This record gives sequence, C-alpha cells and structure tokens, in this order.
Amino acid sequence: MNHTTIKFALIGYILLSINNLGFAENARVHDVLDSKINAIAGFNDTIFAGTPKGLFVSFNNGVQWNLVDFSGKKVTALEFDGENLYTAVEYAIYRSTDKGKTWNKIETSQSLQPCIYVLSLLKHQDKLFVGLDDCNPFFLTDNDTAMTVITYNDEYVTGFQFLSKDSLVFIASGDNIFRSSDNGVTFQKTTPASLVDSNVTFQYMTKSDNAIFISSGKGVLRSSDNGSSWIDCTPFDLSDTDIRYYNPLAISGNVLLAGIYPHGIIRSTDNGNSWLMADSGLSGNVTVISVTGTTVFAGTSNNGIFRSSDSGKTWHSINNGLITIKATSVKKCSISNGFALKTFNHLTTVSIKLAQSQRIEADILDLSGRRIANLAHAHLPQGSHQFVWNYNREKSGCYILRLRIGETVYTNNILKLQ
Repeated sequence: MNHTTIKFALIGYILLSINNLGFAENARVHDVLDSKINAIAGFNDTIFAGTPKGLFVSFNNGVQWNLVDFSGKKVTALEFDGENLYTAVEYAIYRSTDKGKTWNKIETSQSLQPCIYVLSLLKHQDKLFVGLDDCNPFFLTDNDTAMTVITYNDEYVTGFQFLSKDSLVFIASGDNIFRSSDNGVTFQKTTPASLVDSNVTFQYMTKSDNAIFISSGKGVLRSSDNGSSWIDCTPFDLSDTDIRYYNPLAISGNVLLAGIYPHGIIRSTDNGNSWLMADSGLSGNVTVISVTGTTVFAGTSNNGIFRSSDSGKTWHSINNGLITIKATSVKKCSISNGFALKTFNHLTTVSIKLAQSQRIEADILDLSGRRIANLAHAHLPQGSHQFVWNYNREKSGCYILRLRIGETVYTNNILKLQ
C-alpha cells in the first residue's frame, strides 16, 4: 500500500469486510472488458460510455468509471447536442436534460421492438435521427412522438450512422450513402460510382472543416464536395470483409483517426493523403473513437477504453471501475476478515494515514454500482485524515466503500442494520 495506513473506524450498526481490489464473496462481478464498448460521448471532463452491461460515467476524464443507469442492458448509442444528452438502450431512446443525472424515455408513435437495437443517434436542428438494426431509420421532431420513416424511392434504408455538415445530413446505409439538403425530408443517393453494387458496407462517418470521410469495407473515402465525388484515401489493404465491423472514424483538431482490423488505429495529418500507425499502448479491436475537447477516447471490443491526449499518437488504458456489481442476496453481506465495530448516531467514519501526499477519492456505492455519496475527492498532504458518511437516510442493506489512493483502489463491503 506504499506505506499508507488505512484504518476503517465505522460508527453505527455496521459490519465491514476488507478485500483489496475485490468484492464480497457473495457479490458477482461482471467485467465489461470482455464486451464491446458501443458508444462514447461527453463534455468537459464528464464522459459517458455505452456498454452491453449498462451506462457508465466518468467525472474525471476517464480516470474512474461508475455504473450510473440501465444496469444489465445494452446501451448502444449516445448523442450530446450541447444541451440534451440522448442514449439508446436496446430498442428504446432516452433523453436527459440535466446532463445524465436523470433520464426520461422518449415515446414514439410505433413500437421499436420489431427491430433488434437502436444503432445510432444524431440531433440536427430540430430533429433526432435514429438508426435501427434491420429496420428503416426515422426521425422525431422536437416535442413530437410521430416517427417519419426514411426511405429512398421506396428503397430499404438501414441507417447505421448519421453525419451532419452545415445544412446537410448524410446516412451511411448498407452499401450506399444518402444525402439530404432539407433536414431529412428527402434524401438523394450519393454512393461513389466505383463502389456501386460492390457489396461494400459503409459504417462510420466524420468531418473536417473542408471534407467528409466515410469508412467502408475497403478502407476510407474522402469527399471535398459534400458527397458529389469521392477519393479512396487509405493506404492499407482492408479488403477483409470483417473490417466493416471495426472501422470507426474521428477528427481531433487536424488529425484524422481510423480504426483498422484486427486491431489498431491509423492517423493522418493531411486529410488522408498519408497515414501512420498510432497504436502505442493500444490493444483490442477498436469499435468506437470519440473526441471530447483535446482528448480522444477509443473503445474496444474486448479491452475496454483507452485515452489519448496527443491526438492519437499514444494511448493509455482507463478501465478502472468498468464493472457491474450484482449481489446474489440483498439480505446478507459476506464478511471475510470481518470486524464488529462500535456504533454512534448513524455516522460512518473512514480514517486514513498517508505517508506522503496522495490523491484520494472515497465513494459510497449501492449494489447496482450507483454512487450515492462522495466522501472525498482531493489531493491530500501527508498525515491523518477522516471522512464521514451519514447513512441515517439510507435503507438497510449492503453498500460498498470504494477508496482510491493514488493508483490503488480498495473496495469494502458494508452491511447496514436497523
């Protein structure tokens, strides 16, 4: 523990078990690192991650993650328009007007259950565009539940991803690209002539100031005239058909980033004319790339989330807290190395003694992983410190104390009895 002494003096009818980097014996831990990261979006230092096991949030730019909602459900898409945060949970859509603190389901005029999942979201002007798996995409106008289904000359359109640029809206759909100049009322096909009937699947789109980019099963395409013509600008042989599942795109400043199969990211500083590998510190199949300010996040299919502060040159794993906690029993907490402690006035006191200055984070979580109290979040000097949790208003049951000292995390199970 790097010469750091931790003393847990819990006051109240509390039992506590100490498990370094673990949970109680009766808690089942589900690690998202064996799953695909579906979506990443954020603002300032607050970052959300959609996973097959719920919605996670980090309030410190990815240093620590907490499960905040939709536990056990597939969160498949995220969108932030500067005011509202939208998320897709399987075949339902939710909106938050308080930046993720609370969520309200958006009702639609038709059920989305015949579709497998919502795959993509885009808020452009007064419309929320929704891409569906194996169903035609649609849009909802503000404060209206009526769904306007998107088709092209009665042709089946699968809206995998949307992109807005100025007054235009693009859809990457199957092996076609569609463009709308009237905010989605009508669409025109703008598929590159060289790829017509080639069975190439388009998946991801991004934009710079003077171009738009679309990834396909053969690589990356660029258009400098809003989709009227396209140039193949990838130097790699990406003809493997599975590339369509692992080819996300993003722009960070003047750097274009593209995920490649089976793993890694390439980056270009000249609009795709030349590329360099950018996988230092990165591992796993990249499934999503997201840029928040000057920070780039890469989600993978089996290695969690990575962060880059230099536009993708180097990467660092940031997976602390990407777990969902489910208890097999809500009546008992397993007590290993347990202690019976003193009680007084519904207060829990955590005492620590630091041999050197350290950054400290102390939180109380419920068994869904939701943070219900923050006891400390500061850089503290050498010496003794105490944090107090008043659990008087909390119901009886199991709680988790998560204490982070420097880069080490300790979790401790707490049982509150009436």
